[in-house]
Amino acid sequence: MKKRLALLSTLCLLLVMTSCNKTSNFKISGHVSDAIDKVLYLEQLNLNGIHVLDSVKLPRNGEFAFKQPAPEAPEFYRLRLEKQFIPFAIDSAQHLTVTADARNFATSYNISGSEDAMLIKEIWLAQLDVNVKISSLVNQYNQSQITIDDLLLGKENAAREYKEIANKYIFNTPIASVAYFALFQQVGKELIFSPYDKADSKSFAVVANIFEALYPESPRTKHLYNLALNSIAVVRAQEQRDRAQMQADSIINSDMASEIGYVDIELPDLNNKMIKLSDIADGHYTLLSFTSMATDWTTRYNNGLSGLYDQFEKKGLRIYQVGFDEDSHIWKNTVQHLPWTNVRDKNGVYSQLVGYYNLTSIPSLFIINKEGVIELRVKSLEEAKEWLEKRL
Repeated sequence: MKKRLALLSTLCLLLVMTSCNKTSNFKISGHVSDAIDKVLYLEQLNLNGIHVLDSVKLPRNGEFAFKQPAPEAPEFYRLRLEKQFIPFAIDSAQHLTVTADARNFATSYNISGSEDAMLIKEIWLAQLDVNVKISSLVNQYNQSQITIDDLLLGKENAAREYKEIANKYIFNTPIASVAYFALFQQVGKELIFSPYDKADSKSFAVVANIFEALYPESPRTKHLYNLALNSIAVVRAQEQRDRAQMQADSIINSDMASEIGYVDIELPDLNNKMIKLSDIADGHYTLLSFTSMATDWTTRYNNGLSGLYDQFEKKGLRIYQVGFDEDSHIWKNTVQHLPWTNVRDKNGVYSQLVGYYNLTSIPSLFIINKEGVIELRVKSLEEAKEWLEKRL
């Protein structure tokens, strides 16, 4: 009897140990038609980049299946076929099923097995609509069919349409992964929701609170929390600056606030030398440009600035251009032949300057006069040219 009890205890212990050591996995499987011999990738979208987890060469029947360890808090993944993607989120041992065709992989797919995945699809399609609209505007701009003002207005309208859709998922029925996905969609290299916009900052705060309550140990929670705090600080500073008529907040060069009428900037140039806006603008009419070198419209925009610089540089015009570029290689390769001052903000779209200068879109252009006061927020390069011709 004692031997039987001892054997039973040993078996129970082994079962417990086996259960504890068993890894919980998620699975995504399905079928992609018209994709014979094409490679399908499973990728994870981490805070520090995109990582390939697995891949498969699709057989004639198009069937596939991937299995990976399930995360304890929401993480984001995507299926990639050539340059098309199907995004989804995983927060437990789930089994998702996807059916799609190779030609319209990113738009006509069906996904089941999780409410989160189906809602993320709705957001994904809304984001694709915005990207299509803005890509069309960029093409028109590059072909000189519309002005930079038309481009910026179109981008603003398209972003507003997306936000109206996304905020329903953030405020009305907030599911952590769905709200997060809606919040961090991008057009090109730009976040559609800006953490430094007064209205958008509320959306960041809501999602941060959801993650803090449900997943306090998740790296995404810490990232959201820090972003929300920075957002609140910048929005408050922006309001204070507006009330003080453009006096700089103490976080950025408060010692300059009584001498200049703008928030001073100090960032590294091509040679990693720190360059202040105030040093460039002192006693000169200056164009302050905020842009990114990793966009489709960069070449035409810089060509337009070159025209202004060639015309007015000998009359005293200066240009101080801030590139919101996380990728230093793209930025360096683009600015190395530009004759004016170029600096890079490695924080990219998360830069606090977005809030301090109330940038709703890029490119954005300001004119600073000789007295160190922002004279004009320019709507187009044509408007800048007309303004400068009257004064230089």
